[in-house]
Amino acid sequence: LATFPNSIQREFRAALLHRLGLAAAGDEADAALAKAFVDFLTVTQAPFEQTFFDWRGGLASAARAKHSPSAAHYEAEAFTPLRAALAEHEPAPTARLDHPYFKGAAPCTMLIDEVEALWAAIAERDDWAPLYAKIAAIEEMRSAYE
Repeated sequence: LATFPNSIQREFRAALLHRLGLAAAGDEADAALAKAFVDFLTVTQAPFEQTFFDWRGGLASAARAKHSPSAAHYEAEAFTPLRAALAEHEPAPTARLDHPYFKGAAPCTMLIDEVEALWAAIAERDDWAPLYAKIAAIEEMRSAYE
């Protein structure tokens, strides 16, 4: 059990880098990125999925993030440490920033209101089209992250 905190921190950093499409930059820089990312989300309450989507590939996605629904969060002082941490990392070869999924304004999500709307269309009108559209969006997202 004594090694658990170090193990979970290491794995969290690796998962964060993978999700953001960033190459590792060394233990210290990776730890600083993880701390800055969590601190930013905690302080600003910026949307979780939108933040990952906007900053996929790090600062290489700054132009896209500037036009995000969350752009105001990235102009706040709370973003300064995260911007500095992102600057220490290069996009990973697997970032796939040219994928059509990353040309959109928002990530694919499955929040409860979306699930309820999908179910309502089926239950009330036997309309399966929204569900099929969501499945197609999920497939596009999957292909962007593979």
